[in-house]
Amino acid sequence: MAADIELTRSDILESQDDVQLLALASLFEGTFSVDWLAELTGYRITRILGDLEEAVQQKKVSQRGPGLYRFTDRNVRDGLQNKISNAKKQLFHQQIANLLLRDLPDNETATHTVSFHLLNIKNDIERCRILTKAEIFI
Repeated sequence: MAADIELTRSDILESQDDVQLLALASLFEGTFSVDWLAELTGYRITRILGDLEEAVQQKKVSQRGPGLYRFTDRNVRDGLQNKISNAKKQLFHQQIANLLLRDLPDNETATHTVSFHLLNIKNDIERCRILTKAEIFI
């Protein structure tokens, strides 16, 4: 398995504003978890929830369940992704793939979700097998 890339908090986000948090969240394809954002950023859950509450009020994201959110507009999501350098995007996709492989069940939906991130990074044989498996379902 490829070596996991460890990031420091300063590597994750350069500033403490909610736009940067939302930019990171925009890299998730579909629904994302407050827990995942907390793990990636080191931020307290209450801080993340506050930022997400504001984004819900601005109709940038919608709440999909307890602690689960999703962007409401693809253009907003794409615009936020453009605020992250390509190098950092690659690091984030690596970390997100690690989280999803650890946290999601081994099923068709999870395989598809993880494959989105794996397509954006270099992979070892094990992760290439996941991509091959995802192709069956796409």
